[in-house]
Amino acid sequence: MQNVIISTYKILRDSDTITQGYRIVEKMENNPIFPDPPSALAETKKVLPELQSAVGDAKGRDVEAVALKNKLKAELIALLTVLAEYVTRTCKGDRLNL
Repeated sequence: MQNVIISTYKILRDSDTITQGYRIVEKMENNPIFPDPPSALAETKKVLPELQSAVGDAKGRDVEAVALKNKLKAELIALLTVLAEYVTRTCKGDRLNL
């Protein structure tokens, strides 16, 4: 059985999804195992602070603020999925590199 990344970030709370996103960016940047990361890495770095701000704005339960937060979270999850697929392909099932 080949090791793969489990996409638990899809069901995390907003704050945990953001934390996971920052952790992924930190682990992938300047990592020799991932010499040519997809553009999703740069996009993730851009979306994370926007989502963090949107989560704070949505605490007031304003419909537009909540909709923006949900949209940004969906974008982040899509980007993290792309990154997970890249890492899984690049690592070829090597658990240590995953």
